[in-house]
Amino acid sequence: MMNRFHYINKYIFLGYYNIPFIFELRCFIDWTYTQTSLDVYQWIKLNQIQADLYKSKCNNVSYFLKPVGEKVPTWYKYLTGLSMIGVIFILLLGPMFLFSSFNIFGEINPVSSASITFKLNLQEPSGVTSTYKLFETMTIQKKLDELEAWQYTTMGLDQNF
Repeated sequence: MMNRFHYINKYIFLGYYNIPFIFELRCFIDWTYTQTSLDVYQWIKLNQIQADLYKSKCNNVSYFLKPVGEKVPTWYKYLTGLSMIGVIFILLLGPMFLFSSFNIFGEINPVSSASITFKLNLQEPSGVTSTYKLFETMTIQKKLDELEAWQYTTMGLDQNF
């Protein structure tokens, strides 16, 4: 099975490799009936290295068919590059739009207030706990319909908003 290097052989090998304990069973059987100076752990490691090299060689079949130094086609670079850039932007910006008020799929949930509190909890050996408030702040935001005309202008919002 591992004498040829092709995508089909790779997927057949991956199917065999991912069946639980079959790869390890083959390693133990081979080690048992092969004259070797390796212990069983070294033998398993050797088989893992051989499997990784086989998978890599199957992945690189297309590179062996490509002439050395041949440029990558422009259409392939744009297709791959722009799709990867798109995936990265979706991963970075997706959660922000999903959980923000710009979300078109959910209901609007504007922030009405925010607060932060830092406390220090000390527990004595006797089990008594003392709590000390170190810092606390709180903000309250007005609703947009409660703002006056000068506040709209100051914030740079259109009064017809």
